[in-house]
Amino acid sequence: MNFGKITDMENNNINLRFDLREAYESNVLNHPQTVMKELGIEYEQSIPESIADCWIFKNCKNVPNPLPEYLVDISHLQKINNEKTN
Repeated sequence: MNFGKITDMENNNINLRFDLREAYESNVLNHPQTVMKELGIEYEQSIPESIADCWIFKNCKNVPNPLPEYLVDISHLQKINNEKTN
């Protein structure tokens, strides 16, 4: 399983997890929202998840492929959650 690549580029609702620890180890020290702007990624919502050392960015557009090591496509998790509720 390769978490560094977008699995569904046609999906306009790409959700990304910004791993703070991986970013630090990659010498990316700017705030996650700043880094997303620098990468040219647009998003509708950002949620800090301090207990998991990450940020969640919802409905991202202009997502690079492949992703930097500290960004993980978690769109499939949303699909699984939607399937359980339907």
